[in-house]
Amino acid sequence: MTLDALSLEHECETLREENSRLRAALMEEIQPPAAWRLTHLQVVILRVLMARRMATRAALEAVLYGARGTEPRGEKALLVHISQMRSKLAPLGVSIACAPQQGYFLSEPDKALLRQCCDGAA
Repeated sequence: MTLDALSLEHECETLREENSRLRAALMEEIQPPAAWRLTHLQVVILRVLMARRMATRAALEAVLYGARGTEPRGEKALLVHISQMRSKLAPLGVSIACAPQQGYFLSEPDKALLRQCCDGAA
């Protein structure tokens, strides 16, 4: 391997590590019970909502699709995930709220309930 190739390989690895650190900072590390039947992407959305006061559409899409280098399957993909999550979390009394032109959020009491449920599942 040439020096340029080794340098690029090192830079890519450094960027991957930084990306991982940034993604971890955006999300709360919780593991929802399997009984909630959340998909992998829905768990990622939930973790972002748990970690932030307000999660913008852009922030959610960056976390969901940015690291994988993929695009959402249409402009409504995030809305579909949120809608499905609302249905799955409703039996717990949890509501994902939307602030128009701002983003999505969970109330602090809902976050506390979710943490309690996730802690009990571990």
